[in-house]
Amino acid sequence: MNPLISIIIPIYKPNIDYIQQCLNSVTHQSFKDFEIILVYDNKLDNIQYNLINNIVSNHNFKIIHSFSSNIPTALNCGIVKASGLWVTFLDQDDLLHLKAFETVFRAIRKNPDCEFIYTNESKFNQSGSYYDQNSKPLLDEALILNQNYLCHSLYIKNELLAEVGLFDPLSHGSQDWDLALRIIYHERKIKYIRISKYLYYWRAHSQSSSVTLGTKKYIKKSQLYILSKFFSKYNYSVNLYYRHGNFISFELKNHLINACHIITFGKSKFRNYEYTNKSTTIKYYHFKKNEVFLSIQKLKYKKGDFILLLNENLLFDQKEIYKLFFSYLNFKYIGCIGPKIIYKSKFIKFIKHFNIKSLFSLNLCSEYEIHKRIHLLQKKSVVNKCCIAFRAQDLNLFKDCKSIKEFQLESYKKGLINVQINDFKMKYLSE
Repeated sequence: MNPLISIIIPIYKPNIDYIQQCLNSVTHQSFKDFEIILVYDNKLDNIQYNLINNIVSNHNFKIIHSFSSNIPTALNCGIVKASGLWVTFLDQDDLLHLKAFETVFRAIRKNPDCEFIYTNESKFNQSGSYYDQNSKPLLDEALILNQNYLCHSLYIKNELLAEVGLFDPLSHGSQDWDLALRIIYHERKIKYIRISKYLYYWRAHSQSSSVTLGTKKYIKKSQLYILSKFFSKYNYSVNLYYRHGNFISFELKNHLINACHIITFGKSKFRNYEYTNKSTTIKYYHFKKNEVFLSIQKLKYKKGDFILLLNENLLFDQKEIYKLFFSYLNFKYIGCIGPKIIYKSKFIKFIKHFNIKSLFSLNLCSEYEIHKRIHLLQKKSVVNKCCIAFRAQDLNLFKDCKSIKEFQLESYKKGLINVQINDFKMKYLSE
């Protein structure tokens, strides 16, 4: 009878203490219906080889020899030999919670139709302290394009792996992101479970990317390759670049924008005007604050037009707005998009509605704190109307709306994603 779970562990130049702790965290699982698949690179000495084999000898295990130190290739060797109904992966220096498999088993038993499971994870350092906990949100098509927030602790049904395919050997160092993209953007909707418990522990040490990507410089190259491949598949031409160290942003090229309608509101007597820059017409309007939404509904738009609402008291970089906002709005699942607004009092104002809580923590990211990159994008029911961009054609979908807030809530209910970009901040000159 096939085991429920196959856990695949690639082994390459292991630290003996780390690999012992890693394997012990597997062999001491409270749930026992699993197999261990060790993928060696044929460079272990006899002492290392015998020590590792002794740890797993009393369990259901397989030993596979890979002639490549490439992680995706090693994982693929393990997947081909896996007999479990589900497959998961573990790095040789990381640990599992001792009830990880039991928790996953209970989730599968309650949700027999699920095909993909992921759990929260945490880093731990040499002194044994746990920190930088990664509380993962629900699957998010927009967020996964900017950062691999799923990372470790993925459980994939073997049948689903057969559908989405094995790891791309060229994705070395970012292979889990490549797999996550293929699962989330699969041609059919995947049934998944998010387990909110912290069941995977990522060891932070000097040779690990948990501390800094600088230890594995090939990772950034791999990340750009993965995203370039993804956008090419969907016929998008993009410029990819890094913001704040590890956060990848993209700018769509050659996309059709007939006109951008920039609408300011406030107390000034700003005059309407327009100009054409290459193939795009920029049209400026100014309305009274309480008349903005009704006024923009009366304007004439064409397919491919965008609307940007701006409070005149905000400081902003128009080029940056164009790159960030209008690139996102070319994706059909994005509804409205806006930046973080910083008020003169230095407090950050976040709009909440119907007590819908943010899916993410509000901390800002540090350059090398990988898990905290997740805070840079924030899915919301409503973003701040002081600076908000959306497609003009969406106004026709919600003709009965009488305010920006109502328009956002209706688009949110229809399944569109309203996104706040937290690393792009706009400041008020006055309140």
